[in-house]
Amino acid sequence: MKALVQRVTEARVTIGDDLISSIGPGLVAFIGIGKDDSEKDIDYLVKRLLTIRIFNDGDKLWEKSVTEMNYEVLCVSQYTLIAAFKGAKPAFNNCMPPERSKELFEKFLTAIKSQYLEEKIKSNIFGTTGHVSLVNDGPTTFSFESLRKHEDGSGTNRRGKVKQGKNEKGNRPETSHKNDELATAADASSTDS
Repeated sequence: MKALVQRVTEARVTIGDDLISSIGPGLVAFIGIGKDDSEKDIDYLVKRLLTIRIFNDGDKLWEKSVTEMNYEVLCVSQYTLIAAFKGAKPAFNNCMPPERSKELFEKFLTAIKSQYLEEKIKSNIFGTTGHVSLVNDGPTTFSFESLRKHEDGSGTNRRGKVKQGKNEKGNRPETSHKNDELATAADASSTDS
């Protein structure tokens, strides 16, 4: 699950001439849902959105969260965040199918409303084509991807990469085999001269 988050002074979603949602100061969060996403991804993104300190407090930069400022959040489902490019054309193979994605997006909205103030959370209408207008404050934009934050207990994350932690002595693991080969090659070339 991905989120592209923008700090805004105002934002709105329209479909044709109809205003669907609008907010004043706060966050716009574009949410992309991948085919392997689950409720664990929701938990991570909700916590992240509500706790990141990207608002200023007077002269102090990056001091307050959206909840501390009592600001609003506009959540916009956007499957294009999950796209990958094959040549010049986007491919959407990694996106969750629309029916399941809608269900997960609705669970995301329920979760974020339950952890903040329901009236402060707005959204677009899932699956519709409309327009998002916003005034980015800063500009300030961040992106988050929950996929890297989960592990299955084996030390391997959901992308199949082994977590690089410390060994029992508290040290980082030895350099990788590839790095050893590079070091050996560098040593050999320095002794040749």
